[in-house]
Amino acid sequence: MLLARKPQKKRPQYYDLQLQPSSQLQAFGAVPVSGHTVALVFRLSRPRTWTFPAASFLLGYVLTAGWNITQLGIGMIIASFVTAATNIVNAYADRKEDVVNQPRRVFWLDQMGQKATIGAVIVFYGFSVALSIYLGLAYMIVLAVGIFNSAFYSLPPLRFKAHPLPSLISFSGAVGLAFLAGTSVTGHVNLLNPVLWLVTYFMFTYGTVKNLPDYSGDKKAGTKTTATVFGNIRRAVKFTTIILISPYVFLVGLTITGFLPAI
Repeated sequence: MLLARKPQKKRPQYYDLQLQPSSQLQAFGAVPVSGHTVALVFRLSRPRTWTFPAASFLLGYVLTAGWNITQLGIGMIIASFVTAATNIVNAYADRKEDVVNQPRRVFWLDQMGQKATIGAVIVFYGFSVALSIYLGLAYMIVLAVGIFNSAFYSLPPLRFKAHPLPSLISFSGAVGLAFLAGTSVTGHVNLLNPVLWLVTYFMFTYGTVKNLPDYSGDKKAGTKTTATVFGNIRRAVKFTTIILISPYVFLVGLTITGFLPAI
């Protein structure tokens, strides 16, 4: 006589919620692909870097246009969105260097895939252009220049960051153009504003700092930056230290000559 087997309890299924290779995204446990992608976009867009452009727009707007909360909010959102797109484009274009400098970014890009990456950039740029309609034609012109600078900072054929001086000029636009955008809401573009040149030059010099942590990866990839033009990292640090003092000298000069009123 055969003994009846007791029915076995079905074991619960557990899902690995760690990041999986892009080919396995369709079976990414119980987490929706859309939520996973949004998280990756958030990481690659590097929200902490949105501060400088948003604050620069705020400064330019308050100094010239007054205090309209709606316009101010829209402008700061656009400044943040363009910066987010810039960071994603930069990560996409710098895979070779980031294998050494930022391997996590390469991993996240593989997770997203090319279509999702391009889609995220289009969304950020698209929303920025759509929102800019509320800030006038002069602002939209400045934004167009900003988006051009944002994309070709990293992308070929221009790839400004591949050359030391164009790299710093383009990088300084992140703050300079944001400030100019803030002033342009009034309907006028004033390129002679002394504060514009001061904040732009400050960011120009700061660009030498951000190249220092990437020295090894840029050197191996053959990328010319203000750091890799020096034979070793120590010389690059000395150069950066000296040039960082110059914005304060520039500030004193603007004040003494009367171009910038003393507070």
